[in-house]
Amino acid sequence: MSPRAGDGGPRLQPLTRGRVERLGEAGRAWVADLPRVLDELAARWDLTLGRGLPGGSASYVVGVTTTAGEQRVLKVPTPDQAGERQVPEVLAAAEGRGYVRLHAHDPVTGTLLLERLGEQLERTPLPPEDKILLLADTLLLAWRLDPAEPADLSGRT
Repeated sequence: MSPRAGDGGPRLQPLTRGRVERLGEAGRAWVADLPRVLDELAARWDLTLGRGLPGGSASYVVGVTTTAGEQRVLKVPTPDQAGERQVPEVLAAAEGRGYVRLHAHDPVTGTLLLERLGEQLERTPLPPEDKILLLADTLLLAWRLDPAEPADLSGRT
């Protein structure tokens, strides 16, 4: 299934749309190139594109399915965010501990192939105290990561 609107373009979330509009020509070029980027990465990583996902302000986020039937998320950053090198390095080093698991990274576009997480914590029926405990446990895992150690991003799928 293609994540494209009737006019052939991606359906950007309002905050992302506003961000790319503020980027001017670079933003327009990114939007125009987005379908090609999605198709190329889907072919390279053997993914079936799904629906665009809500949320976000600095990327286009779309659900994808691997050939093994695993649900994942493809996150294509806007041009002003694409060169952010720390994010994939930290995610790779964390290996899913305290952070979303990184399955692949395209250094040219900055695109991340990520595990698909469950429902947002704020939307779960858990009492606030339990949500706080879950957040604290997650932060403890994340804070144990040594970001000074470089991560090997090669060969990830």
